Amino acid sequence: MSSGIGLSLAKKLVHLHKGEIFVDSIEGNGSTFSIKIPLGKDHLKADEMVMETETDHLLPDIKSESSKENMFLQEAEEYSSNKKGFKSILIIEDDEEIRSFLKEYFEKHYRILESSNGKEGLEVAMNSHPDLIISDIMMPEMDGIDFCKTIKNNIRTSHIPIILLTAKTSLTHHKEGIGTGADAYITKPFSPDILGITVNNLLQSRENLIRFYRNLFTPDSPAGGTKDLNSLDEKFLHSIYEMLTANIDKPDFNINELCEVLNMSRSLVYKKVKMLTGLSPGDYIRSLRMQEAAKLLKTKKYKVFEVVYMVGFSDLKYFRQCFAKEFGYSPSDFIKQTEAPDKPQSSVTDGAKS
Repeated sequence: MSSGIGLSLAKKLVHLHKGEIFVDSIEGNGSTFSIKIPLGKDHLKADEMVMETETDHLLPDIKSESSKENMFLQEAEEYSSNKKGFKSILIIEDDEEIRSFLKEYFEKHYRILESSNGKEGLEVAMNSHPDLIISDIMMPEMDGIDFCKTIKNNIRTSHIPIILLTAKTSLTHHKEGIGTGADAYITKPFSPDILGITVNNLLQSRENLIRFYRNLFTPDSPAGGTKDLNSLDEKFLHSIYEMLTANIDKPDFNINELCEVLNMSRSLVYKKVKMLTGLSPGDYIRSLRMQEAAKLLKTKKYKVFEVVYMVGFSDLKYFRQCFAKEFGYSPSDFIKQTEAPDKPQSSVTDGAKS
């Protein structure tokens, strides 16, 4: 089955030459494609032309196959490097043409991963931890409903937003899709622009959730503010918080001990904490120590140097640097703010650096 990529490439090449492409199609008889390209080069700008060198003209075969291969490898490396900072989307669709269309639509702004069925997609999701998943429902091996249930009930992947695509339009099927924990449910045929907006909104919601999770245990975090959040993710962060508070005065409490208690690999803990909070596990633990320090200072029962040791620091100067980085002002300024009777108390996260 054709995916349409060849025609898309032909159109781009013709347009680069300031030309036009036409099609005449008669059902049952086939299609005829024609192109129209201006002669000469007067219609092209200087930066739109690649000039031949004398060597290229006289010796067109001077470049060896190895040099061509190196050129292609360099281009591939540059493409991969350019995609490193992009968020990743896993597209799971057994229809090759639809999957190719979705890849082409999103690949300018996202790093794309692909799978042709739910079982294969589950393996990719577990290993690659994409930022978002777009999955069809009707697929071989494992359908989208079972796939979504598995993803949302596994601590390794429960945080990943999922968009389900389906040709089933009934309310019952819609409820079934949302009931699995899917974040959005879009029926076919769909508007790619609407799908794109949905993807953007879900990723933005994830960014908002990251900010919320990062401040989940601050002194002024609102009670009951987690009622609508994924319970597995919240329990995971609470487990880290409880372990840290039980070892808060131990400077040597580190990531290795954390992974051992959680019974999770170091790489998995890193990916999970990073996806939920935007911080590495080490930075997140340091942030939690600072939040506990703020709570202790807020009680006005302890001096700054006492709190330093109570939260597992041994260097007062370094503690002050970390506190200022977390909240935007020094411990002494924080104490002055809490002591000011004529000023309304502000959240300790006000002015914090993201």
